[in-house]
Amino acid sequence: MPNRPIEAHSTKDHRHKQLRSHTTPRQHGHLHGNSHAASTPSALLSLPSESLTHVTAFLDPPDLLTLARICKQLHAHVADDNTWRRAYVYQYLGLTPESDLHNDANDRTLMLRREETTWKKEFILRYNLWRYVIAF
Repeated sequence: MPNRPIEAHSTKDHRHKQLRSHTTPRQHGHLHGNSHAASTPSALLSLPSESLTHVTAFLDPPDLLTLARICKQLHAHVADDNTWRRAYVYQYLGLTPESDLHNDANDRTLMLRREETTWKKEFILRYNLWRYVIAF
């Protein structure tokens, strides 16, 4: 994939204005003038924490970090090391979010592979290493 030069702000602003002129606010997630819709919790936030952890187990580190910037509740969820552990276990060990992590065989596998002090750091480390290996 060829590298693209960094564009000046004026070009980016121009493209953003074009984008806004061809789409509706709802397509960008903005609900102007509808206070009821803005005050109701999203479907994601209404999930039980176990279900939210199951959903976020399928995300990679950049997506988890982006999710954390959406609101305080999702930030708190992503800040929980168990969220990162479940995502790491699914992405690198192939254990589904429903898998019992307290199984002796799974527990030993997890500890043998761990190099960092938190699952967040471990997942980010492995993700960056994997991206580096794939780049070459």
